[in-house]
Amino acid sequence: MEIYDISMPIDASMLVFPGNPKPSIKRYSSIPKRLANESLVEVGSHTGTHFDAGLHALKNGWSSGSVPLESFFGKAAVVDLTGAGKIIGREQLVGKGIRRGMIVLLKTENSLFGYRKFRKDFASLGISGARYLVERGVKAVGIDYLSIERFGSDMSVHRMLLRKRIPIIEGLMLGKVAPGSYNFVGLPIKVDIDAALMRAVLLK
Repeated sequence: MEIYDISMPIDASMLVFPGNPKPSIKRYSSIPKRLANESLVEVGSHTGTHFDAGLHALKNGWSSGSVPLESFFGKAAVVDLTGAGKIIGREQLVGKGIRRGMIVLLKTENSLFGYRKFRKDFASLGISGARYLVERGVKAVGIDYLSIERFGSDMSVHRMLLRKRIPIIEGLMLGKVAPGSYNFVGLPIKVDIDAALMRAVLLK
């Protein structure tokens, strides 16, 4: 069995969405002055690899702690959209084998650039693409950047997916993962707010 770690590493210099706080990691206990090394880690709820809950975009939306773990485990498809342009719509998703109950991971041109610096023109999911995923009844959807929809948007893509209780997984690292079928495991930390950090892996 092969295990692919598709999570962003957390450190103080990592890329975050504009306006979000950077992580702070401080050692508050050190050997030999004390008996153990211990650290304080402060991160925003939308840092690195995480999932958005309904509360992120809906006034009275469902929170991260209300999502069953089954939503983050199961058959997944890494869909190759590296040549599909900036906006992923219905046209780009039709014929990609997306089925009900599947976890769909969008591998876009973002994977060619990585997370070295923030790009406002990152590839994102359009409203017609979100509607198509809702119609197909996917379990969850993920993307290879810090947001699933275009920079400066009105959150309409988020709302369309989250109203149907489809978790949105952002900040995936898919650059070294070939398109195809996998088993996905992405367990979020146990916190009941608008989002939760996640360690995501693919199993082949």
